[in-house]
Amino acid sequence: MPRRLLCVTILLIVLSLAACSQNTAAPPTATRVGQPTDTPVPPTGTPGDGEVEMGFTSEGFPYKGNANSPVTLWEFSEFQ
Repeated sequence: MPRRLLCVTILLIVLSLAACSQNTAAPPTATRVGQPTDTPVPPTGTPGDGEVEMGFTSEGFPYKGNANSPVTLWEFSEFQ
């Protein structure tokens, strides 16, 4: 019984020291992304056989297919 208690105590001390040690990993660096502009981006290429038109609307929203279609799908994602 005393040997088991000693092993558990040593394990708890080691885990406590590991949890309280300072983080030696390099901090994350921020990467600056280009600033948004008011200039709309023209569609990428012209659609041919089997290709779908893609680009950005005048409001800056990306689209794929007919930008003036009667049905619009909105996708919402939240990562927590």
